Amino acid sequence: MPGKKLLSISVEESAKTRHYWASRPSLQESTIRKILSSEVLIVPWENRSGTGDTFPEGTSDFTHRLSKTLGQGKVALAIEQADYQELSLHADRVYWPTMAIASIMFGVFAGVIANEITALIRQPKPPETLEMKLIVENASGVCISIDYQGPPLRALETIVAEAKTCFPEEIEYEPELEAMVDDDKHDAGERK
Repeated sequence: MPGKKLLSISVEESAKTRHYWASRPSLQESTIRKILSSEVLIVPWENRSGTGDTFPEGTSDFTHRLSKTLGQGKVALAIEQADYQELSLHADRVYWPTMAIASIMFGVFAGVIANEITALIRQPKPPETLEMKLIVENASGVCISIDYQGPPLRALETIVAEAKTCFPEEIEYEPELEAMVDDDKHDAGERK
């Protein structure tokens, strides 16, 4: 009997650029403009489990937090509001929506994600597994997809390392999440 999968990372080239998402049928002109101008694009899972275009449960709240942190108009959904639907999945892991960003925004985006991961880890019963996909597009239009499934604490450093491998000249970010969490544990120990 195989053991429990603890970490899975997949990195591959992707044709799913902003222009791919903006050219999908049934999008209004205003949505297309938002897709092309946003810094973070939240994209649907395409036909996951035969359900059509969906987002993981909690995407609306997640998107709201990103918008609040990054600023109005910086985050967009790659779907019409009328077509938006969330899919409930197993509760033993946290699912984040697929996000597409430009490589030039990677540092800012990674800082925001570090805060989200810290919030997950600080929960009374933190999840064992985080599942997320990040699509990174460089200035030349080359696009990679990084699919991560594993411990939340390792997500950021793993994704940063993979992005740097693909775009070494463009990604400038050093994750400090583990140090922040260790400091929190140390501080909590002193307060006891």
